[in-house]
Amino acid sequence: MPNIGRIGQTYTPPAQRANYTAFAFTSPTTRSVTAPATALTSVTATSPDGSTLTYFINGGAQAALFQINTDGTGFSFKAASTTGTKVVDVGALAANGNIQVQTITVTVA
Repeated sequence: MPNIGRIGQTYTPPAQRANYTAFAFTSPTTRSVTAPATALTSVTATSPDGSTLTYFINGGAQAALFQINTDGTGFSFKAASTTGTKVVDVGALAANGNIQVQTITVTVA
């Protein structure tokens, strides 16, 4: 495994770390709304160890169009959206530092 960061520090993939607990999103990866849309719904995930999850916009082709509250509620467009397909990556951060990302495709008709 290559060293990165500080000399002698070896990268360990998340699934091999001692504190790694996989968790999964439970909300859908696609949404369909009618223009001019703003509200979409909540984003949800579950952590097997009961960790509190913090949600955030992680990227995606149209990430700048979206917003989300840290508790997963309030997933919405920042302003009324026009028709078309929009893609955003939503991240969830567990208290132990583990992160999962879900790509969400929103079709606005």
